[in-house]
Amino acid sequence: MTMTTKRTKFAVGLFVLGGTILTAALLIFLGATHLFQKGLYYAAYFDESVQGLMKDSPVKYRGVPIGRVESISVAPDGKLIRVVLKIESAQKLDQRIVAQLKAVGITGSVFVELERRANGEPDQSPKINFPTRYPVLASKPSEISNLMSGFLDVLRQIQASDLEGISSRMKHALKTFNQKMADLDLKNLSNKMDSVLDHVDALTAPKKWDALIQSFQASAGALEQTMNQAGKLVKRIALLTDQTNLILAENRNQIKTALFNFRRSMEKADKLMGNTDALILKTDLRTQDVFQRVQATAHNLERASEELQQLLDLISAQPSLLLFGTPPRPKPPMHENSQ
Repeated sequence: MTMTTKRTKFAVGLFVLGGTILTAALLIFLGATHLFQKGLYYAAYFDESVQGLMKDSPVKYRGVPIGRVESISVAPDGKLIRVVLKIESAQKLDQRIVAQLKAVGITGSVFVELERRANGEPDQSPKINFPTRYPVLASKPSEISNLMSGFLDVLRQIQASDLEGISSRMKHALKTFNQKMADLDLKNLSNKMDSVLDHVDALTAPKKWDALIQSFQASAGALEQTMNQAGKLVKRIALLTDQTNLILAENRNQIKTALFNFRRSMEKADKLMGNTDALILKTDLRTQDVFQRVQATAHNLERASEELQQLLDLISAQPSLLLFGTPPRPKPPMHENSQ
């Protein structure tokens, strides 16, 4: 063997040895890093198959990775599956956190999803009657398990139902319905319907509708004419009212003078009546004289009333006198007879 061959074999051996050492060191480094990585450990128990879940599968909180699956084993009771979780985010999980298995698409891979329990949501965790090494997280069945459980419940309810009795009752109901339909006189009903439709067509004939519309139009025309006449009458009343107000405004002073004279006459009559009462109370000897004064006063009062009535009648009969006439001169006051 030559010196060159020995050197080649030595180099190859040295290269293989170095690669082996480097590979071993890398594996040791990665394993040590994994072992010395800090985290909190929790245990979750599932009463269902964990097919697809493996060691180092991710643990997510609302879709965010916060740890990994440390180990998967059968629980001491031989019924449940224990999954140890290592939370590497230093996040402490309280009693309201619920673990659930979820699948990743159609690959068959499964991871553990952590979610906070909603208010009023019941605890679906399986019962644990054995000691545990790690804090226990609540768990609930996966969505596939819930779906299959609901489907099985529906099948059990269908199996428990009286299908034969339901079928018999349906057949009886259909038979009764057919008998009732046979008992109905459909031909007679059809003839009655035709008769009713003929009456409806007769009532809705175009000629009758035209006559009715013409009658409505004539009534509307008469009503419109009546409303026009009423409007004209209202205008005339308003015009007469305006003219009356104008006459009263222009002859206010004359009317006021006539009323003033009437008031004065009434005051004098009241005064005379008071004097008459006083004279009657003072003495009985002057009764005759007082009676004559009363008669004169009553006569004057009657004349004043007649003159006022004539004035009012004249104003009512000839309102134009208020515009063109002259007010009457006030009469001089009458002197009482001497006692």
